[in-house]
Amino acid sequence: MYVEAHRAIARYAAEAVWNQGRLEVIDDVFDHNFINHDPSAQQVRSAKALKRWIERLRIAFPDMHMTIEDLIAEGDRVVIRWKWTGTHTGFFGSIPPSYNAVTLHGITIERFANGKIAEAWWSYDGSAMMLQIGAFPMALEVGR
Repeated sequence: MYVEAHRAIARYAAEAVWNQGRLEVIDDVFDHNFINHDPSAQQVRSAKALKRWIERLRIAFPDMHMTIEDLIAEGDRVVIRWKWTGTHTGFFGSIPPSYNAVTLHGITIERFANGKIAEAWWSYDGSAMMLQIGAFPMALEVGR
């Protein structure tokens, strides 16, 4: 029973928060003391900090979209294999807009407690994003 609820909450969070930018939903689906395990967002240690992080991402990538490619739930965990796309039209930290389209693939494991997402572990290639937005000044071209 809880497994199906966790699965539904994970889907709802992806659609409402990531795809629609409805940050008010964070309070409904993420624990107040949410902990994020993401090398690029280590400072996210609460639902409030998660809102600020996503606000900044949406400034840099206003059309960002997460497509769920697989979703597996067992016990208090949900594993999501996803594809994330967006266009870099705003500052990403100190990196000016490149207007490049970005595609990332990754996996997130979410742990649920009391019906909310309490913790998340992210795995993706952050350097792939930086290459796509031109943040690395000299990318090596192979095969030329």
